Amino acid sequence: MAGSEFGTPKARGADSRGRRNGLDQGHGLSLREQVRAVSMQLESEIILRALERNRWNRRRAAQVLQISYRSLLYKMKKCDLRGNGETAPDGKD
Repeated sequence: MAGSEFGTPKARGADSRGRRNGLDQGHGLSLREQVRAVSMQLESEIILRALERNRWNRRRAAQVLQISYRSLLYKMKKCDLRGNGETAPDGKD
């Protein structure tokens, strides 16, 4: 994947020392918790990108992501993504 946005640590959101998203020291989180947090953030970004590219047409975004429409709706809710292109403020519905 040379030249892709996932190719370098900087492109993946790491700083100059290779730390990602404030999880450099773990801040008391276990490895499993850190992996889940980063995984959820990445999944949210991928879903958001697919939705934006498809002008928030959820059915087309689900097809592009190769998941069912219901799975997309579930993941959007889990990632707190709204249908109007915004996330909910401070976790409020």
